[in-house]
Amino acid sequence: MAIFQELLVLIAAGRGVSPVAASVARYYARPDLAFVPIDDAPHTGVALVWRSAGETARVRASARAARDAVGADGGPARF
Repeated sequence: MAIFQELLVLIAAGRGVSPVAASVARYYARPDLAFVPIDDAPHTGVALVWRSAGETARVRASARAARDAVGADGGPARF
């Protein structure tokens, strides 16, 4: 998460721009950043990521729980 926060800091400092998922505007809103929708861009997917050597029963259970929660909520959200 720190790298993403660093990206937002750099953008706020005028050091660049970046395409982000629409949900970023909702969860990372800041008064020093402008989020401009790209209406004709394809929808983005979201995935869980973990270190391949660190896969455990707990990681697999967390992934299943996330998948089940999204499915029970009607599938991925459209922002």
